[in-house]
Amino acid sequence: MAELPLTPEPQAAAQPVAALLGHKAPEEALPMARLLVSKPDAELLAETEFQIRERVQALDAYASETAVNRRHQGATKGRAGAAPTATRRPASSSTAARASSACSARSAWRGPLPTAAAAAGAASPGTPPCASRRSG
Repeated sequence: MAELPLTPEPQAAAQPVAALLGHKAPEEALPMARLLVSKPDAELLAETEFQIRERVQALDAYASETAVNRRHQGATKGRAGAAPTATRRPASSSTAARASSACSARSAWRGPLPTAAAAAGAASPGTPPCASRRSG
């Protein structure tokens, strides 16, 4: 991978993280090396490859966690102040019941359900037509 050019400040911040990773990498490298030398050539791919990837991902997780912890180290300078108290409750919306329209009411029809083809062109008997379906 090509080296990422950094300004002096991020470059200085990268040095301690690299030092921490330098201590962790051998802990993961030795078990990976042992695994690789213990397998015959025919078994280096498939399951062994996945086991190696798990170790590399563990190192990646450690690197990410270390970087985040270093960034947030000392981020707070003291206790947070108290939240301001509410002066009054906000007004609530109206909860009054509204009259239902004929389109939202249940049909008085109690017979068998019509087929999709029949229902596409007609309303159930006894149901007033909705305003949106009225013609003219």
